[in-house]
Amino acid sequence: MPYTSDRNNRQRKTVTLEIVPPVPGSKPHKYPVTFESESLLELRDTFLRSTMTLRRNGAEWVNDMGVRFAEVRADRRPKPYTVVYSGMDGRLETKFATLAEAAEYVYARYQGVEYFDGAKAFHTDYGAYVLKGFALADIYAIDYRNYEATRQLLAVGDRVQAGQGADADAGRIRSIDGVMATVAWDSGVITTAPLAGMTREAR
Repeated sequence: MPYTSDRNNRQRKTVTLEIVPPVPGSKPHKYPVTFESESLLELRDTFLRSTMTLRRNGAEWVNDMGVRFAEVRADRRPKPYTVVYSGMDGRLETKFATLAEAAEYVYARYQGVEYFDGAKAFHTDYGAYVLKGFALADIYAIDYRNYEATRQLLAVGDRVQAGQGADADAGRIRSIDGVMATVAWDSGVITTAPLAGMTREAR
């Protein structure tokens, strides 16, 4: 049934739309609805103080200038999976409704064992990530028993090796802080890296 707003109705219907495809810097915007039917949508643009008419095109809406919009609906699903980022860009807590959604977020950031900081933590060159409600083992094939054994066997003063091929290096552990170790490498550099990426030097 078509909807027509009542100027005296303070609870006027609204709709949230975003431009398709997304434009850098643009955000979804909420518009008051003045008229709505299955094929036509008339909105009040409070910023421009004008009326905008949209026509349905499949799942999208198109205005008179050919700009496409998609309706954004509030996501009220429970979100038990969280990734907390702390780093160069400040602190950001992102929540997810499904493990698959959380995994997709982590896959785009986790770069391998060299960045592994524990069952529920990893880092990048720009910051650290902590997982809540799930672990890396839930989305990756990680052998934590081997990881824990490596942590317990390696100690300050031990000779270790890491890397592969041209990036392979060996050195001596100078200090250990939790899951991280500072190593003086034979190549002449001193770096801090996850213990999980190191093994005892072969003799």
